[in-house]
Amino acid sequence: MVAAVVAPLDSGGRVLLGALIALGLADTVRVHVLRRGRAAVRAARWLGGADWTLTLGNGHRTEACLAPGCLVIPALVVLRFSLGRWRRRTLILPADALPSDIHRRLRTLLLRGGSPACGQGARGE
Repeated sequence: MVAAVVAPLDSGGRVLLGALIALGLADTVRVHVLRRGRAAVRAARWLGGADWTLTLGNGHRTEACLAPGCLVIPALVVLRFSLGRWRRRTLILPADALPSDIHRRLRTLLLRGGSPACGQGARGE
């Protein structure tokens, strides 16, 4: 599939495509991994059910609900939040980002369905 898209491009087009991919990757790392930037989730507080309060990189607090598709494994938790109809935020929590007991309780809560996703018995969009 990628070869079909890249093959018709000349060398200048390939360089431009590569630069755009690199910029997108750099922005993703900056916002989601390093948690820098106005839209980055700096903190999340569970309010019960699917309701959460997020603190963003610009200092604003906003209400959100947990979106479907979160990843929960022993080494990593990826929380997806919905802030409205089209707005989404992601918080990536490696195992060493939190004290081990809090990370374990978060994983247990999510795996047992203690924090349902939006629209699953919680505030919908």
